[in-house]
Amino acid sequence: MPEEHELENEVEQLEELLKQQPDSERFTDLCKVLIALGRSEQAVKACERGIGYNPGLFLGHLVYGMALIHIEKRDEGLQAFERACTLKMNDVGLLAEIGHFLVEAGLAEAAFPYLDKGKDLDASDQRILSLEDKIRSIDQADDLRQVTRPISVEENMAQSMDLADSEDQEADNPWDESKPDQQSDEEFARVPTEEIQWPGWDSNPPPATDAFDPEPEQDPIDQDLDDDEELPPTVYTVNPLAA
Repeated sequence: MPEEHELENEVEQLEELLKQQPDSERFTDLCKVLIALGRSEQAVKACERGIGYNPGLFLGHLVYGMALIHIEKRDEGLQAFERACTLKMNDVGLLAEIGHFLVEAGLAEAAFPYLDKGKDLDASDQRILSLEDKIRSIDQADDLRQVTRPISVEENMAQSMDLADSEDQEADNPWDESKPDQQSDEEFARVPTEEIQWPGWDSNPPPATDAFDPEPEQDPIDQDLDDDEELPPTVYTVNPLAA
């Protein structure tokens, strides 16, 4: 590991180079040195400038993700790693490097997807085997995998359906006895019959229940017409207001 003054000299040289050639890919080296010096905020800014000139450089996104995680921007850092993997797909070395970095950064749970992808590509690769050994050496590694296991689409839909069913059942039972402000069916309404009279109406009970639902009144216009009789023609054959 170079000493600090050597790293500072390297930073000066790289910064001077990038002033002369702002589109140079050497910004990745500058970012690595700044991270080593603990100046991750500067590394983030240097990466952003460099990626602006070189958006398709996977190494730029890789170093950018490392700098973001060093300043505790975990989600943004993982997004940068995903962009790096998209630009260099199916690269076992890149997957292993990201996995090792995450473990060393205290984010072993986030390294599992990269380990799994690497094993799918080449389970015998020494870099992937080394990553797997490192993760296994961490206490409760299996618990980490269980906690961070992504929920499948089917599981998510099932949970949503269960929640919707519970809400529907609650809506279908408006007279839940657990709610004190609701009345019982008996207190809410009692349909009067001939045997059950209204209070205070002993001498003059109300009519039977079906009396409350009389036949609908017939429209006076139709009173003189039989069912089979045709309706008279309309008075107006044209709209009089249109004349």
